[in-house]
Amino acid sequence: MSDRIAPAPYVLPQQFAPLGWYQKRGLSPYQWAEEQFRLEVRGAGRTDPMFAARCEQALRAMDGLPLQVKDVLRGTIDQVSLEPATEFRLDTLGTWRDGQMRLNVDWAELAPLSGHVADPLYSKRVLQDTLIHECGHALLEDPRGGVPVKSFVHLLAASGWLPDPALDPTPFRSATSSPELLTSHYLKRLREIDPRWDPDQPLGAPGTPPPLQFDFDLMHAVPPEVLPLVRQRETLGLRPAARLAQQLLASAVVGTLSHDLARVNLSLEEVQAAVYRYRPPHLYGEELISETPAELFRILHCGQPLTLTGSTALEAGDRLLIGPWRVAELEFGPREPARMPMRARGTAELTR
Repeated sequence: MSDRIAPAPYVLPQQFAPLGWYQKRGLSPYQWAEEQFRLEVRGAGRTDPMFAARCEQALRAMDGLPLQVKDVLRGTIDQVSLEPATEFRLDTLGTWRDGQMRLNVDWAELAPLSGHVADPLYSKRVLQDTLIHECGHALLEDPRGGVPVKSFVHLLAASGWLPDPALDPTPFRSATSSPELLTSHYLKRLREIDPRWDPDQPLGAPGTPPPLQFDFDLMHAVPPEVLPLVRQRETLGLRPAARLAQQLLASAVVGTLSHDLARVNLSLEEVQAAVYRYRPPHLYGEELISETPAELFRILHCGQPLTLTGSTALEAGDRLLIGPWRVAELEFGPREPARMPMRARGTAELTR
C-alpha cells in the first residue's frame, strides 16, 4: 500500500460568501445555502412558524462550519432535507446516504437535549456537530470524497476493532499489531470475502460493493434495526475492544478461554495487551464500523478531549481525513473571492 496522500478531489478554489452578505440584501438562508453549497434544500412543508425558524437555524449553523467541512458539504452532498423528529429513528439527529443529508430540526425534543432548548449557543453546537458528523460520512462513503478503502480500514485498526482471537490470532501478536500491519491483514481478509473491494478506491466507487455491505463484511454483528440482514455473509467478525473484552470475560467464567487461546498459541497477556492497545475516540464510534471514522472526523474538527491526547486513532484521522484536504489547499493556492450575491427584487421572498 502506498502512503502517498493524494489531494482531496472535492476541494474547489473559491471562497464561501458569508450568510451576512445575503441577509443585508434581504435574501434568505435558503438561497444562501443553495448558491454557496450547490444544494437543493427541502423543508418538511409545515406551516408552524417555530418549525420554520428552526429550519433557518439549521441553515445558519452552516455559516460557522470549518472550511474543510464546507468543502465536503459543497462537493459531495446534493440535497439537504430539514425534517421533524417524527421522521427519524429515536434519538437520531441526522442521516446521510447517497448524496442526501437529512437533519432533525426538532432536536430539542430528544430527551437528553430537551433541557437546553433555550440556549442558542448550545443549539448551534448541536446542529454543527450533527452537520460535521454527517459530512464525515459523506467524505468516507461517497465516491467523490476520495478517501480510499485502505484509509477507512486503517482508521478502524487504529480505533481498536478486533476479531475473535480464537478465529484470527494474527492481530493479537505483538509482531503484527501495528495499525499498518493490521490494515494489510484486514484488507487481505476483506478481499477474500469479496474481491471487488479495491483498497485504492473509495466506498461507492464503480465496480465496488455498495457501502452498506462494508459493515456486513467487517463486523461481528450488525444491529438488524440499523441494517436489516437480507442474507448471512462471511465476515471478518470485528468488534470494539470493549465488547471483545466482555466476550472474553464470559469465556473465562465458563472455563473455555485458556483452552481456546492455547489452541492458537496465544497467551492471555497477549490478548489483554491487544484489547487495551488502541482505543476508540468515542463510545458512539463503537456502534457501527461506519460510525467510527465519521466520529473521528467530528472530534478532529470540534476539539479533542484531554483524555484523547496522543490517541493513535486521532493521529491517523488527522493524517488520512484532513491531510488530503491540506494537500489540495497547498496545490490550489489562494482561493478566488466569493461571488457577491444579487440584491433581492423588491420584497419578493423565495417560495418553496
